[in-house]
Amino acid sequence: MDPRLQSLFRLVILVAASAAHRAACTPPPAAKDASNVLKKGRKDGIEDENNNKSSGGGDGDSPQENILHDEVPLWLPSAWLRFSKYSVWAVTLVEGASRLMSIFPSSRLSSTLLPVLLPNHDFSGFADSSPRVLISPLTMSFVLGTTSVILGWAIRKACFDTLGRHFTFTHTTLSGHALVTNGPYSIVRHPGYVGIFLVRAGAQGMLLSSGGWVRIAGAVPWTLCLRMTQPASDLIGGVLFDSAKVLVAMYMAFALSEQMFLYSRASREDKTLQDRFGAEWKEYRKRVPWMFIPYIM
Repeated sequence: MDPRLQSLFRLVILVAASAAHRAACTPPPAAKDASNVLKKGRKDGIEDENNNKSSGGGDGDSPQENILHDEVPLWLPSAWLRFSKYSVWAVTLVEGASRLMSIFPSSRLSSTLLPVLLPNHDFSGFADSSPRVLISPLTMSFVLGTTSVILGWAIRKACFDTLGRHFTFTHTTLSGHALVTNGPYSIVRHPGYVGIFLVRAGAQGMLLSSGGWVRIAGAVPWTLCLRMTQPASDLIGGVLFDSAKVLVAMYMAFALSEQMFLYSRASREDKTLQDRFGAEWKEYRKRVPWMFIPYIM
């Protein structure tokens, strides 16, 4: 296959995986509606409780719908999800532009922007050398990364469809809350967290794979300190270069912290469901003893 067609094919897969990453990190409409109602209900409930206390009223009943204490502000999960989506799209956009301009190097736009997008490259003899920049075949790390992202999205989509209104991005109980045990929840108890782990791990493998913009430009985060101690030959290119390093480093750090947080939350969710459903939960846990990976954990 022509190397330029291979590069275009890789770009198409990258865009598809980035779209899957975005979909996996976007709450379904039912979850958005439930979260909005819950947040409004929490605010109204606090106001009603204060009013009851001031008037001496209230019967002490607990609300049927409740956002349970997750030890993080309610805005933080949604902010992190937005950051993760936009950061992956930002790198995808830069790589896509670099690839297209590398494939079609004769335009004035290519000769102007490629040195900015790839500040570490020497573009003397531009017309001859540029078609080889970012013309890279599919690599095993890229294929594994994109496959992991798409598989993770498919698992998340199955969870969205199975739980419906019960799928929220907060530790939540709803009125009429049902214990869902079918679909992916008949295999492990927390398949949604398995899906997001595959998405995060795959995105890092995809963006850091050999032949991609991050690696070719040298924008890997572990060289950030070295780069910042060196003078930038080009201000715009240097800013883009260092910003990409910070963005990728933040994504990697947040992805790791997110997995640690979700592992802790899974245990708290199990405790909440056990308290709420009692014998029904114990029977479910007996049938599905694995939290994340069958026969392992």
